[in-house]
Amino acid sequence: PNENSYNTTISYYGKGQVLAGLLDLIILHHTQGEKSLDDVMQYLWEFYKKEDRGFTDEELLEAFETVAGIEMDDWFEQHVFGTERPDYETIFGYAGILITDELAGNTTPYWGGSLSSEGGIVKVNNLYRGATAYDGGINVNDEILAVNGFRVRSKNDIDRYMEMTGVGDTIEITVSRDDIVQTLSMVVKPINRPRLTPRLDPRMTSAQRNVLDTWLRKMGE
Repeated sequence: PNENSYNTTISYYGKGQVLAGLLDLIILHHTQGEKSLDDVMQYLWEFYKKEDRGFTDEELLEAFETVAGIEMDDWFEQHVFGTERPDYETIFGYAGILITDELAGNTTPYWGGSLSSEGGIVKVNNLYRGATAYDGGINVNDEILAVNGFRVRSKNDIDRYMEMTGVGDTIEITVSRDDIVQTLSMVVKPINRPRLTPRLDPRMTSAQRNVLDTWLRKMGE
């Protein structure tokens, strides 16, 4: 692993589940709850029986567009084949679900990575792009020796020292990298990762309620 591994790899299991749920809502919305992702699966099954083969990316897109009754090539290019963030707020809004980012505007100092500690040695496992450590030049597998001259002997030490700083402060991190000790100067940044929380819209329309009820009923089957 390197300092960019976490930021450039995904789990197709996790992403697949998310995209499936979003696509289900999109189809339900555009068909007034009459069709869903299940109908896409049925469409593809009928295709397989007829053609006696698998399907191409283009044929997969055609299946979704046929069932949903809308063009989806841009959406697939951006979110299925690409890495753009889906518009969760709009899509969940189809079912009367409001999405709030609890960390929007948060000014808590944020290290931005995962650490491991054993026997008083603290090492970097992952780094999050755009956070304090990543932008400050910390690398995966660096051993963290000190923060602003204070010795680091556990993961909790990093959290404790970060709590003593403020966003915009400059801190010095001493690391051992490939047995070479060096001190890096970096600017403390706030948390840059969203924490999305759903809640039902008390003013949802009957159309939204229909999509929500159908979606939840299907999930429980």
